[in-house]
Amino acid sequence: MDIFSYTIKDIFNKVFKQKNSKPFIIFGQTRLTYGDLTVGVRKLSTYFSNRDIKAGDRVVFSSADDRFVCLFFLSLVANGITAVFIDPGCGTKRANAIINHCQAKCVFADLQIQKDWNLLNNHSGTIVPIQPVVRGGLLKNLLKKEKLSAPSFPNDAWELPETDIACGIDPAMDAYILFTSGTTSEPKGVKISYRALFTHLATLTDVYRLDQDSKLLNNLILSHADGMIQGPLLALFNQATLYRPFLFSIQRIEDSFDVVYREGITHWVMVPTMIGLIFQFKQKDPDKLNVRCFRYVISCGGKLEPMLWQQFENLFQTRIINGYGLTETVAGGLFAGPDDDSHVIGTIGKPVDCEAKIMDEKQQEKAHGEQGEIWLRGSLLMSGYLNAPEATTKAFSGGWLKTGDIGYKGEDGCFRITGRKKRIIISGGVNISPDEVTELVNSHPAVQEAFTFGIEERLWGEIVACAIVIKKKATLTKEEIAIYCRKHLEERKVPAKIYFINELPHGPSGKVMLEKVKEQIAALEESISTPDARAPFFLDIVSHCLQMPVDDISMEMITAETPAWDSISHLILIAEMEKNFNIEFSPPEVMNVKTLADLYSTVERKMK
Repeated sequence: MDIFSYTIKDIFNKVFKQKNSKPFIIFGQTRLTYGDLTVGVRKLSTYFSNRDIKAGDRVVFSSADDRFVCLFFLSLVANGITAVFIDPGCGTKRANAIINHCQAKCVFADLQIQKDWNLLNNHSGTIVPIQPVVRGGLLKNLLKKEKLSAPSFPNDAWELPETDIACGIDPAMDAYILFTSGTTSEPKGVKISYRALFTHLATLTDVYRLDQDSKLLNNLILSHADGMIQGPLLALFNQATLYRPFLFSIQRIEDSFDVVYREGITHWVMVPTMIGLIFQFKQKDPDKLNVRCFRYVISCGGKLEPMLWQQFENLFQTRIINGYGLTETVAGGLFAGPDDDSHVIGTIGKPVDCEAKIMDEKQQEKAHGEQGEIWLRGSLLMSGYLNAPEATTKAFSGGWLKTGDIGYKGEDGCFRITGRKKRIIISGGVNISPDEVTELVNSHPAVQEAFTFGIEERLWGEIVACAIVIKKKATLTKEEIAIYCRKHLEERKVPAKIYFINELPHGPSGKVMLEKVKEQIAALEESISTPDARAPFFLDIVSHCLQMPVDDISMEMITAETPAWDSISHLILIAEMEKNFNIEFSPPEVMNVKTLADLYSTVERKMK
C-alpha cells in the first residue's frame, strides 16, 4: 500500500468528514467525538499560526490530562509540527535535560508541572501554561456548552476561528520524537518521520484487520509508542473508536471485562504483564472473549511467555497477535498472527512490510537456527536520534537497524528472541535504563555507590532493584531512597527492591559484576527470609512494601490515588501479609483490596 499516493492533509480531511457525533475517543464518562476533533484541530491550527508555530518547528508539551494530550498531539501532527510529549511523571532533571536537548520553538506544560520542573527559571524560551478543563469535559468548553470558573488552555484558543490544516507536509519531516530509556545526561530522542508513521499505521491496520467499525481498548501510557501509536493515532487512521476508560490495575480487571462486553470491543491492546495478571486472577471465573464482535488480543511491549500465551488463549477462547518492535520502528515490525502460518506460539512471528535477518559480530548473516542479533530494514525505521549523530551511526549498518535483541530464525520462517545485547530492564512492558536509576541514586549525598539491575519476576518480566553502599558515618533508610527516587523519576522506575550492602564487587575492568551482586542479594534475602517470632505490626509491613514512612500512611489510603501502591507493590504487599500472618488471599480478595482499610479488615477477618 503506497500511503503517500495522497497527502497528509488528505488523510486528515478524510477523518474530518466522519459523522460529527461518532465517538473518536471515550475517556470513562467523557468523550471526544469526530466533530469535536475536527473543530479542536482547526482552532488549534489558527492558534499555532497566530504564535508563528509552523510546519517543521518542534514543540514540547506535557500534561496529566489525557484528553488534552490526545487532541494536542494530533493537532501538531496534522499541521506538520514535530510533537515531543514528555511523560508528566518524568523527573525534574530528566525533563529539563530533554527540553534543553530538543531546542524547541515552544514548551507547553500544566501549571503544576511547570512548578515541579522549575521551567520558568531553567529556560529562556517560550513557556506556555496548560490549564486543562477539569469539569464538564474538554470539548464542552471548546464548543461553549458550559462556562467554567477557570479558563482552559490555551486561554483564547477556543474563541479563535477555524482554519485549514497545513499543506505540503514533506513525508521525510519528523512527525514526532519519543525519548527512550537512557541516562539523564544523555537523553536519546527517537525521530519518526511522517513516512515511517503513516506507512506503519497502514501495516498495523492490515495485520490487525481494522476498519471504521473497530473498537480498540488501549489503556497504555500515552508517552510510550504502544500507548499513543496503537491508540489515538491508529484509531484516527481507521476512523475507528478508541476506549481509554481508566488505567489498568489489578483492581480494575473485572471493570475491563465489563467494558469489553458493554461496548463491543473488537481489539484489546495489552502488554504481557496485563495478560499474566488477567490470567492469574480470572482462572476460576473466566469470561470468554470469543463473543459478539471481539477479534484479537494484541500483545506488545515485551516477551510473552509461551506457556502463558497458550493458557490464555485456551482459557479465554481467543487469539493473541504477538507483536515485536521498538520505539525506533514506530511500534512493530514482526507479528505472530493472526494467520496460522505466523501464529506460532513462543515466537515473534514474521516481518510484515519490512525485512529481518540474524547477524553475527562479524556482520555475517546466520543460517536458520543459529543465534545472532536481529537486524531490521524498511520504511518503518526511525530517521535517527535527535542531535546524536554518533549514536545514530552506531545504531545502523548499511540501512539496517541493529535492534540489540538476540535471537534466531526457525525453519518455519518465524523469529525467536533469546536475549539482549544491551543492559535494559523491561518491567511491565516499559523499558527502563538501569544506568538512569543508578545515576540518580548516586547523586544522593549519603550514597557512596549504587548499582541497578533487574530481578526476574513471573508477571512483570523483571522488577527494578538497586544495591547501595552507604558512605561511612552516613545514615540512610530504604524509605528515604524511595522518596528521593520518586522526586526525580517516574514511579515505574523507582526500585521495587532496595538492598544495602557493604561493597559492590568489581571486575578487572572496573565494572560491577552483576552475577556477584545477585549472589550477595540472594544471601541477604535468605538471612532475612525467616519472619520475626513476634507478631509483626500491620503498618510496619505496609511501610516496608510501599517504601513509605509509617507517619505518611493512613488507613484511608486508596490504591488508585497512591503512586507508590501500584500493581507490583500491591502483590508484594499481599505476599508479605500472607507470609507474616500465615494466611492466604483468594484472587477475588486480592482484586477487591482498594484501600488500606480493605486490606486491614481482610487480614483481621482471616486471623480469627
